[in-house]
Amino acid sequence: MKRLFLALILAVTLAGCSNLGLAPAQSPSQQLAYAYGTISAIRTSAAQALGAGTISVADAKKVLADTDTAKASLDAGKAALASGTANSQATVANDLATASQVITQVQSFLTSKGVK
Repeated sequence: MKRLFLALILAVTLAGCSNLGLAPAQSPSQQLAYAYGTISAIRTSAAQALGAGTISVADAKKVLADTDTAKASLDAGKAALASGTANSQATVANDLATASQVITQVQSFLTSKGVK
C-alpha cells in the first residue's frame, strides 16, 4: 500500500513537470532537486503573500515550519543517497514521499488562503 501511495505521489509530481513544459525528474537526485526547488518556490510565494497582506504572520510561520519538516525529509534522503547503501534507494523514496505529502498540504493551505 505504501509503495502504491509513493508511486501515486511520484506520478503526480512527474505529470506536473510535464504539464509545465519541464523535463520530468527521473533519478532520485533529480527528484530531490525538484522537491528542494518546490520548497523554495513555496517559501517565496508565502513571503510575497505575507508582504501583500494575503496571509498572516501566523500563517507564514506555519508555512515555514511545515517546509522545514519537508526539507528535513529531503535532507535525510540526500544523506541516504550519498551513503550508497543497499537500501538507500528505498530510503530516498520514503523520504521523498514524506516531503511530497507535506509539500502538497502546504500548497493546499496556501491555496485556501488565496495564494496563487
